[in-house]
Amino acid sequence: MTQVIYPTNHAIERFEERILPLIPKTNPMRPNDKQIIKKRLFRLTKMNVKIDEELESMKHDILEINVFFTPVGGEKSPPIPITLVINRNKRILLTIYITSNWSCDDEKNPKVWRLTV
Repeated sequence: MTQVIYPTNHAIERFEERILPLIPKTNPMRPNDKQIIKKRLFRLTKMNVKIDEELESMKHDILEINVFFTPVGGEKSPPIPITLVINRNKRILLTIYITSNWSCDDEKNPKVWRLTV
């Protein structure tokens, strides 16, 4: 069963700070205000986070879930590896950041993400 996860203002601000600069400014679908970002984060968690009985029985309230955010729009953009930090009891997205051990080659267009170990 899919549970509703709501993004906090902090998560929306971290998206603006950390993820939005990685989406090309020429992309016509680039989110340009907090309401659109909130809708995208809501949709992202709905598609990628399933809090089932197994997760309900965990002792920890905070989950870190690694996903790929694919920017939509006219310009081809590779998926961005991000980590969603969720409080499973309160059903909120606390924050969002680029997943550890991933780096982006800023020289290339489109950008290329590589897993670094």
